[in-house]
Amino acid sequence: MSASDVYAQQLFRLGYGYPLWDPQTPRGEVYVGDVGFIDEGSFHRVFNATNPEDHPANKYGVPSGYKPFTLTSEFSSYKKPGALAPGALCSRTIKQLSVGMAASSHGFGAGLEFQCTDNQGAVLVIQHGANRERILPSRRMVHYMSQNFASWHEFITHRLDVDIPKDSIQFISGVHKTSHWAVASYVEAGRTARFQFNADLTAASAAFSASAKSQVYSAPMQNWGPKDDIGNPPTTAASQVIVNDQSVFIHYYKLKRRLLFLPQRVMKAAAGYDNLPPRPDDDADEGGASVELTSSAEEVNEFEPDKPSFQVYLSVT
Repeated sequence: MSASDVYAQQLFRLGYGYPLWDPQTPRGEVYVGDVGFIDEGSFHRVFNATNPEDHPANKYGVPSGYKPFTLTSEFSSYKKPGALAPGALCSRTIKQLSVGMAASSHGFGAGLEFQCTDNQGAVLVIQHGANRERILPSRRMVHYMSQNFASWHEFITHRLDVDIPKDSIQFISGVHKTSHWAVASYVEAGRTARFQFNADLTAASAAFSASAKSQVYSAPMQNWGPKDDIGNPPTTAASQVIVNDQSVFIHYYKLKRRLLFLPQRVMKAAAGYDNLPPRPDDDADEGGASVELTSSAEEVNEFEPDKPSFQVYLSVT
């Protein structure tokens, strides 16, 4: 598994959405309504389904027969400033040993030390907190996706020449954005490792370093940004302009295939994060009930949000 896979798997359990290893996405800032896919921990917007065809977010074009999705009510969406506080978000295998954060010219300082208690672990540090924007669940939105999904896939695979499976396409329904961030993950051999957060996220040096107290002397795999700020002269906290355009978590809707069993069958299934292989200590049967399949099955396509949940599927002849 790659560092981005481990990072996403470990922090997805916190319930804030899908964690991006590279919040500074290569196709520009992520917006609610974006349609795209994740590659190597970064989201790639193909087009934005809530904007007209000539909008800058749709510079690569739009699918055939494109009609934008419009919100019918102001109640359908909301924004929450300061949804995530400054500091660290850790996987359950990472212990935060110290919490002191001294002030610096960048408004965020040293004093964070961590210990990994398993072979794998992940941590996100955000400097100024994060704002949240979200579209509330909508049957009309799911219907819109169902009606247009085939043209989306055709546009991506044929007109843009990007070969991805249908269930990799995502419709962004929510996002957490911050200004400065650092991410780290141990892919293997992280047990008992200690590492420290380095204060200056605008420096061209590593954001995390191995602690002298650690029995494991290697630092975790890491990324930090935004890279545009690296090497720029420091500014005072009073003059620094905070721009929250770095997407640390995204919420999305995507295609979910399941089998509809005939005759009548009841199947309990765990729905949610299914892009990554399970951890070695995960129960393979968690959330599922085995059934003996003695009849034919039909594949049914559905669209579901990324939020982990348990669902009961009932099919009746």
